[in-house]
Amino acid sequence: MFDGQLAGAFHFTWADVESNRGGQLTGDQEQYLKWRDLKVVGLCGAGIGLIPLFSLAFVGSSSGCLVLIVVAGLLGYIAASYWPMDEPYWISSIEGAARLRIDRASGGWPTFGIWSYYVLEIQGYHFYINGQQFRALEDGTCYAVYYVTREKRELYKKAARKTILSIARIVEDKNHVG
Repeated sequence: MFDGQLAGAFHFTWADVESNRGGQLTGDQEQYLKWRDLKVVGLCGAGIGLIPLFSLAFVGSSSGCLVLIVVAGLLGYIAASYWPMDEPYWISSIEGAARLRIDRASGGWPTFGIWSYYVLEIQGYHFYINGQQFRALEDGTCYAVYYVTREKRELYKKAARKTILSIARIVEDKNHVG
């Protein structure tokens, strides 16, 4: 069943849901995924490129250089995880009752704050969502979630990074006798 509130929160259309049900991406979804990957790789690359400039300020401090090396390694890891942009996406779906939760983690350096993560869980599959998406869903309601992972990560799809393409509420047919 198409739900306008879900469509607004997750940014999809009825045509997207129909295409995803058939195991296909729409042109808009392909473009979104491509640009998202390019932005992440570009930002990480720019960060790595700026490290030598910052290292000049920390030449006399070995702890400062260590921090910059750790930051460069982290940015490199993030960029590498998004880099195989020629690798196709694998469209999958999962159906079941939604379990919604908010995970909290204490932030260390550099934030020293508390982070909140909104999580949609269906049959052990975790999807990290934003606050608007969290509020659009109902705990215990059955949904069909259409999502993508990179093809080589399909074997690890419970743990792999997943992007929700579209989501549909599953409505029980109370008139059906079976």
